[in-house]
Amino acid sequence: MVANYTLCFPIVAARHSLQALPVKNSFERDTPRYGAMKLYYTYKYGGIRRLYPGFGLGLLGQSISASYESIIGQITSSLTTKQTNFLLYAAAKAVGKLLTLLMNVPLYPLYRNALILRIQSDSSISRIIIRDRHDFIRAYKQNLSDFRSLCTVPIGFLPSCILNILTENLLVYIYKYSFKLFMEESKRSDTAKKEATVLHTFYPEIACGVMSSIVTRTISYPVDTILFKLMVQDSGVLKVNTYYSGFFDCVRKTYAEGGWKAFYPGWGIGLLEITMGYFVLEASWLAYRLTYWCLSPNHDDDQNMRTVKKARKLQERLL
Repeated sequence: MVANYTLCFPIVAARHSLQALPVKNSFERDTPRYGAMKLYYTYKYGGIRRLYPGFGLGLLGQSISASYESIIGQITSSLTTKQTNFLLYAAAKAVGKLLTLLMNVPLYPLYRNALILRIQSDSSISRIIIRDRHDFIRAYKQNLSDFRSLCTVPIGFLPSCILNILTENLLVYIYKYSFKLFMEESKRSDTAKKEATVLHTFYPEIACGVMSSIVTRTISYPVDTILFKLMVQDSGVLKVNTYYSGFFDCVRKTYAEGGWKAFYPGWGIGLLEITMGYFVLEASWLAYRLTYWCLSPNHDDDQNMRTVKKARKLQERLL
């Protein structure tokens, strides 16, 4: 999974920039070849560092969110196990869910700044507003201060919370469903029963994780486009600011620009992302097969048989 995240990150960063920047009628332009050339010129003029802007911020946010949810879950579980009153049980669960949702408040500025790092450049459309960690901290504090009242909450906050909940549940559902199919297929295979190794127990988890991630990102692609447009609005990164009053207003204006195609800017580089994910999946399979072959007892027996045959041939020659 780490290899998948690392190798796909430059492609994901380029895709996000094409989705967030307001370029009209970009569907015909955004072919896989255009995406590959964009990555090439990004590396040529910015080096490897330019391919990884804000690398790790997404993982940092996910780690913080997972740790926080785990702590809240442990606290609510310890409280609810001792309660016999249904109302108290429901209230404890509701408070736990509310506290979990509140974690999105400090995470939203983090994700927004990570998106800005991926799309900012000195061009006719955008400008660079985060040059060092001081600019990052200043922008984070400024975005966090927008939550001081309900009137100043960013318009992309609520849609991002809903999208996170939906994609997390969809990701888990696809993972469990595909893993179940994997296991049922393994049980029907006589070879899998004989080869009960790490290869056949751990690899399905990797395969299902990569596949569920690819499918979820594909399904959420048009919603991501709308969300990214809302997140960069009023951030200062756009030289000509956009004006969307809300999520559905952005959907309406995006559709008016080019129909359903306008929801898929950067589709070509999205195909490159899927291809890279498939490549990582196949490479991990080959690595596990190679490891299994090297550690297989049958492989050791073959080596011993070859040694015995060579010894017998040598003995026959001497005699």
